[in-house]
Amino acid sequence: MSHDSPQPDDVVLGGRAPAPVDGVILGGLAGVKRRLASVDESIQLAALADAMKYGDAGIDLVIDALTDPSERVWKKADNLLRSIDTPEVKEALSLSEMRALAGVKRRLANPNEDLRISALSEAMKHGPEGIGVVIAALRDPSERVWKTANALLRTVPDPRVKQVLALFSAVGIKYTGLSELLAAGCWLEADFQTKEALYQIFGLNPLQQFREALVDRLPCEDLQIIDRLWMKHSHGRFGFSVQKAIWSQCAASRWEKAEAWILFGDRVGWRSNLPWNQNHWKQQDEITFNLHAPAGHLPYLGDTFGIFTIEALSARLTACGIH
Repeated sequence: MSHDSPQPDDVVLGGRAPAPVDGVILGGLAGVKRRLASVDESIQLAALADAMKYGDAGIDLVIDALTDPSERVWKKADNLLRSIDTPEVKEALSLSEMRALAGVKRRLANPNEDLRISALSEAMKHGPEGIGVVIAALRDPSERVWKTANALLRTVPDPRVKQVLALFSAVGIKYTGLSELLAAGCWLEADFQTKEALYQIFGLNPLQQFREALVDRLPCEDLQIIDRLWMKHSHGRFGFSVQKAIWSQCAASRWEKAEAWILFGDRVGWRSNLPWNQNHWKQQDEITFNLHAPAGHLPYLGDTFGIFTIEALSARLTACGIH
């Protein structure tokens, strides 16, 4: 039987075969072609499924539909062709993939946040190329958008993606700003940025006290990122783990906790013992924000954060396995 011959379930204009007197058979491949040229999407969609019954000639029609201006039509064609493993179909689907990604990118350029967020979920369906698009969205100025990108990328086991997320935490804190400040040697600004990140994690405002009890809930990932950045850019001179090592030495050498704290303050340069100002715990404006400061001098958690939180931070570092 010719592919152009009507099939038992071909659509008939005016009824099903056998056709009524006033009906016109839209059977065979010719009928499929006419229906694919219809302006009615529902007719086109049905015709695509029928085209698959006509072998290579029908598959060619479905391939042609990949360029249809209707998104519903070309996506239906794309879906039908996914079950066929031939070089010609694979090449056609690669072009379809490019078209789909181009659409995703256009939506990501849209000022509407909700549209950009939905585009990110769509991008994840497009393999490495789509993942690259989601990675680029980490730079989006919208917090909602980049946080969505961060959450989506955390489902990807690829170690290269994990490397990209090295400055993003699971709780939605972005540490790119802190990294840039530390790399530039802006120690004062980096100190404020560190405190701001901790405020964000716990939902505090700058006037609230950072209590020791909060430290037990500090996510290990965030603590590790902050410590790693301070250690890296100070060449091992600053960071919570440096302070932890100093505190451990001080606590082991003194029976009284108060004496251990005094020794720690002296070691990291948070206290002064000048003749006119002895046993003085320094305030923010007295801290040295450069690499000439003693080891462990930064980050400084004095003033509203409370100097004594370093003991709790040391315990948290141990619990998180950060050395």
